[in-house]
Amino acid sequence: MFQLEWNEKYEVGNPEIDSEHKIFVRILQKIICSSEKKENHAFTERLIYQIYKYADFHFFSEETLMMEIHYPAMGEHKKEHDMLLMELRNNISVTGNENYQRPLDDFIRFVTDWFVSHSVKMDKKLADFIEKNKVCTC
Repeated sequence: MFQLEWNEKYEVGNPEIDSEHKIFVRILQKIICSSEKKENHAFTERLIYQIYKYADFHFFSEETLMMEIHYPAMGEHKKEHDMLLMELRNNISVTGNENYQRPLDDFIRFVTDWFVSHSVKMDKKLADFIEKNKVCTC
């Protein structure tokens, strides 16, 4: 069905961001595995909530970094974060019914596509800004 393996193309070149992205991918892999095994519904729901909580933490972490370095595109970047969190919240409630396989497939596809797109575009711009400006973070 779905497959998502860590790939170097997802790396943005910032060790902190890349390590957090690897954790995000690992949680998504667990959701995919749970879906394929048709794990118990409560376990799968817990994983979905875990990815939401981790995304919230990761975005807060990135936004703190952006504040620290006075990143000029922070507003646009944060707007994307806010959009994903809203979509995740909406999708958590959709997968909460007993016939959740189809919505779960949609959820996995949405999160996977969003992660790949956001990482290689928005997060790469942030990492490039840090590198180009030789920004030193605490």
